[in-house]
Amino acid sequence: MLKDDVLKRLESLSNPARYKTLIKAGAPKETYGVLLGNIRSIAKEIKINHELAYDLWQTKNTDARLLSVMIFDSKQIDKKFAIELISSVKFDQLLDDLMFRLIVEINPLDEVEETLSHMEDDYLKRAYWSIQVHKASKKLLAHDKIDELIKHAKLNLLTESKQAQWMMNRFLATVGIYYETYRNEIIHIGETLKLFKDQVVPKGCTRAYIPEWIAAVVK
Repeated sequence: MLKDDVLKRLESLSNPARYKTLIKAGAPKETYGVLLGNIRSIAKEIKINHELAYDLWQTKNTDARLLSVMIFDSKQIDKKFAIELISSVKFDQLLDDLMFRLIVEINPLDEVEETLSHMEDDYLKRAYWSIQVHKASKKLLAHDKIDELIKHAKLNLLTESKQAQWMMNRFLATVGIYYETYRNEIIHIGETLKLFKDQVVPKGCTRAYIPEWIAAVVK
């Protein structure tokens, strides 16, 4: 399947409600608004196709990039290419998909993490904390590293950009969920900082307020 064929197919699946939601969330104008279920179906049909994934990524179209994340070959992504991909994203949802679906699966993940740790760009900071969330959820973090990250988050959470803040908050909640010995400390931090305590969410959903987030998942 060629890039132009895929783009035509994606465009034909444009959903007005989905498009409106993506644009409202900050997606670029190069967006069709294809439901994720349809994108997943196309990805299953194509399977892994690194060259096609790269061509689709280069279009800068949101839906094409969401698809490319699903068909990139993680074994062919080195640190330089990973940083190139991450640096080209300025949309939270796409960045999170890229990080949690693809980047965390590549071999030089620690090298990517080290590079991102020195970056000041808000989206690159979000990417850095995404890696910490992944490692915390897999219980891959040593206690001294957790202590260091908690200290940094506690001091900077309230003043961070919204891009980095969200993922930093998620990191704290993830540590509280997966590392029981840190749970009370993390809950206390959440109660003290009160971030997202007044967040309005749809009925049945849990706020990103750390104490409630941890309680809901642990339960």
